[in-house]
Amino acid sequence: MIVLPTDPIQAALSALAISEFCRLLPHPVRLAGPPSSLRWIPEAGCGPNIVFPDARTSPRGFAEWLEYNRGDRGEWSLLATANATPMEEAVFHWLGAGARFGAPRSCPRGSANILLATDSHAPCHDSYLRGLFRILRPKMGELSFPPHEPGGAIVLELPDDLAEKGRRTRRWADAITQIATVNPIQVAQFDPLPSSITDLLKGMGSRATIVHISNANETLELAEKSRIWIGPRSPTTALAALTNCRVKLIGTLKSAADYPETASLTISGKIDWQGDLDAL
Repeated sequence: MIVLPTDPIQAALSALAISEFCRLLPHPVRLAGPPSSLRWIPEAGCGPNIVFPDARTSPRGFAEWLEYNRGDRGEWSLLATANATPMEEAVFHWLGAGARFGAPRSCPRGSANILLATDSHAPCHDSYLRGLFRILRPKMGELSFPPHEPGGAIVLELPDDLAEKGRRTRRWADAITQIATVNPIQVAQFDPLPSSITDLLKGMGSRATIVHISNANETLELAEKSRIWIGPRSPTTALAALTNCRVKLIGTLKSAADYPETASLTISGKIDWQGDLDAL
């Protein structure tokens, strides 16, 4: 049993390490996490997933969840986060009826009964998990993807909290217009786009297309064919960064926390690429 981070971005940053680890094991592994995290783990031959209770679940509701999942308890569980939330640690403790593998300081309440010492200062969450997993599976390699070929699509991912109107929405609309005048783009969406953005894209014809992404497999397939992925901190930019796709992260240095530190990742606080279009 592998207990995922409840943070969807942290789950995405752990996705490829978990998938490879599952493939190296001789028996099926089950994943436990909320739906918002489970969708960002690629299919890797795992058994049926176990869905976390909602974080707002009452004590009675949580007790009922524990009883409902009594039959799902396994011989071991492994915690895939460096700093467990109370919910993550409680589920981890319950599902691991025997051995509970965790890193030192990952369980504030001491629920891990086998501590796997690894580098707590790993440059990204993927490196941290690979160090943890390598203790159990020494043949597990480093993350390695070949460089992307020149060309491909420019993917622009809009934040999922854009209002129907407002200055921030206009700035993203301007960015779409700027890029589409030079290069065809694909606008990636998870949640519905503001109607003003949808109308803008309809008027651009083949210069701009909308791509709906809802899980890890769709994201990885799009990243493989992308020239560059531009967007905010999100599960999808996290997955794209892991695959060596060029990612331009809109935000601050803090936004790139736990992302892989590679030459493929750049950070910008501006939603203005007019001067950068030739470089794309």
